[in-house]
Amino acid sequence: MPSFLTPNLHCFAVKFSPTLPTTLAIAACENFGFSGGGVLMILDLFEDQLKVKGHSRCQNGVFDLSWNDNMIALAGGDGSVQIQNITLLDKPVVLYKEHALEVLSVDWNQHFILSGSWDCTVKIWDLQRQTSLSTTCTFSPVHSVAWSPMLPNIFSCAGADGKLRLWDTSMARIVSELHICSGDVLTCAWSNHDSNIIITGGSDCTIKGWDMRNSHTCLFELKGCEYPVKKVQCSPHRRSTLASVSYDLSTCIWDWQVSTNPIEIIKHHSEFVYGLDFSRHHPGQLSDCGWDSLVHVFNPKSLR
Repeated sequence: MPSFLTPNLHCFAVKFSPTLPTTLAIAACENFGFSGGGVLMILDLFEDQLKVKGHSRCQNGVFDLSWNDNMIALAGGDGSVQIQNITLLDKPVVLYKEHALEVLSVDWNQHFILSGSWDCTVKIWDLQRQTSLSTTCTFSPVHSVAWSPMLPNIFSCAGADGKLRLWDTSMARIVSELHICSGDVLTCAWSNHDSNIIITGGSDCTIKGWDMRNSHTCLFELKGCEYPVKKVQCSPHRRSTLASVSYDLSTCIWDWQVSTNPIEIIKHHSEFVYGLDFSRHHPGQLSDCGWDSLVHVFNPKSLR
């Protein structure tokens, strides 16, 4: 299993490149993100080893990232959204600073960037403009935002008030609001195979699936995590397969059509696991990262 250590840095996010099959990016922070700077690190998987391809230091922490070809959007601890070109990491291509508090989540579809912040807003950005296209009040600090991969005008937002909200940008309004749990909804992810299905994970230690055609009751509920679920991701290759990482130090593989329990539990971190991603180029390959400064790329037995 290829692994990479980021000394004196604590990892918050990992994402495979959508266009470069062996490249992935890491967002990491000093001092667990509570103080100090951050680093964007570009890694290349070569002959079963992860090697540094490039890096860029930031004055503040970086908590999330999202790719678009050779460009990466970064979620900044100072309320900024920073755009980097991996072929020229000396300075940001664009630096937006409109959020009043930390940006915890970014997502980039083909045209626009979403950013969600603790200032209770979601902003939409277009690189052709110097300011945000729109600002939406979410009534609650935002943990996670995600564009629908199949419905280009729809995005989701997971909040600290226990709610998941869906917006339609073509109508500029909320189209659905779901009460997920009594605590925080920490993560949301859309199915890559069904435009109606979205997955949530939260501080109640459960993962829930929702069908937007009947959102009054959850489609499924998965239990097995001992502590809050930090991140969920849906497989790009298998309809009912998803993965999660948790504060219980685990990475779990699930098949919601087979069982409400994980089909595989992987524990190769010694601190909170924060980042998770599926490779689109190599079926069954995942990467995760955590506060133990480690990044792993691996193929779970259940997905071989």
